[in-house]
Amino acid sequence: MGAKNRYDAEEIVDDVFALLYIKWNSLESHAESVVLKWLNITLRNVTYSYVRRKNKQARMLAEAEREASILRAEKKLACSDEEYNKLLEKLYAEMNEAEMLLFDCIINNDMTLKDVSILTEENVNTVKSRWLRLRKKLEKRHFKKK
Repeated sequence: MGAKNRYDAEEIVDDVFALLYIKWNSLESHAESVVLKWLNITLRNVTYSYVRRKNKQARMLAEAEREASILRAEKKLACSDEEYNKLLEKLYAEMNEAEMLLFDCIINNDMTLKDVSILTEENVNTVKSRWLRLRKKLEKRHFKKK
């Protein structure tokens, strides 16, 4: 268990050395073996925390993608093509260009959030938060539960 690629490893090492920098005043008076032991324990703990955080992000991303696919299926089944096109026109009228691109990619082209992040050259978490904000905005205005 640990870093799966160079980027992850670099991020973990950066975090450890940032902690070392913060703690250096209390560590520099100790023997080298104590500092090395502290580094080893800290590296292990930071790695475990990083892996847990990445796993949590992956679960949240999978959940958001699942919700998006359910929304797509519900909207396509709920109305005819003509009604669906009218609804799309109404929704597009309220969106800016970035929101339209995001909506079109996810709803009409069945792209995952990861695919959209690659297309837009943005972080997956940024795309996810933009998608959730857009969904809330549209649900609030058009799909109020009765």
